Amino acid sequence: LSVTLGEALLELSPRDRSIVLLAEAEGWTGPEIAERLDMTAGNVRVRLHRARLQLRARLATLRPDS
Repeated sequence: LSVTLGEALLELSPRDRSIVLLAEAEGWTGPEIAERLDMTAGNVRVRLHRARLQLRARLATLRPDS
């Protein structure tokens, strides 16, 4: 089954989805996201990295050669 970006985003936790959207769609920096979500910048970096990996894996089903 292939998934769309929206469907893949909905599979993330609400906090991870917020981090991804603030970073990728809004262009916020890690420290800006950390302040807004009351977390450390290091935690934002880790969660953003893991969320991107999860999205990449789910979206790989969209590629015709997979």
